[in-house]
Amino acid sequence: MATLRRRAGGSEAAVEVPERLATHALEASEVDIQEPIPVVVNGEELRLPPGSDLAALLGRLDIPPRHIAVELNGDLHEGGLDTPLQPGDSVEIVRFVGGG
Repeated sequence: MATLRRRAGGSEAAVEVPERLATHALEASEVDIQEPIPVVVNGEELRLPPGSDLAALLGRLDIPPRHIAVELNGDLHEGGLDTPLQPGDSVEIVRFVGGG
């Protein structure tokens, strides 16, 4: 058996693999495993792939981007939906509903 070390986010993990497979494995320096980023959406924590933007978030939630308002970290977001999300961001999404 051989020990391979892999980085994931800020931590490192050791994995035991058969020697014959270890020769085909990438070195840990060649692998950058990115963990999902935590964001809070309407009070609920979600984990999104790194590099996600507001458009990806709306798509995941199946919310059409028309007739909504977005608050990002406490401020009304007036930028585009291509704004990237960062770990720990807080997003509030409000849908406008017609009626009378």
